[in-house]
Amino acid sequence: MSYQDYLESRGWKLLRLAAIIRDRYKCRCCNRQNYLQVHHLRYPANLGDDSVDNLVTMCAKHHMARHGIDPHAVHISIPIQAVMNKLFGRTAI
Repeated sequence: MSYQDYLESRGWKLLRLAAIIRDRYKCRCCNRQNYLQVHHLRYPANLGDDSVDNLVTMCAKHHMARHGIDPHAVHISIPIQAVMNKLFGRTAI
């Protein structure tokens, strides 16, 4: 399975949601509650071996910075509610 296929899988969506819930719908860097993303602390060699302990919730700004991307150079326009609706087809928060 490719990494992109993994990110589209139900297993990833459930792990991602578990991390966001564990982190109380907040960025662990700044407590922002909008534009949340989930960052892998370590990319698993076998994608099926991923766990919520390997994930951290970050706002898009901090996630991009973690990957060395200037967050001011990118326009962010997808709030977490829109992402959750797309993933689960209903209001999840």
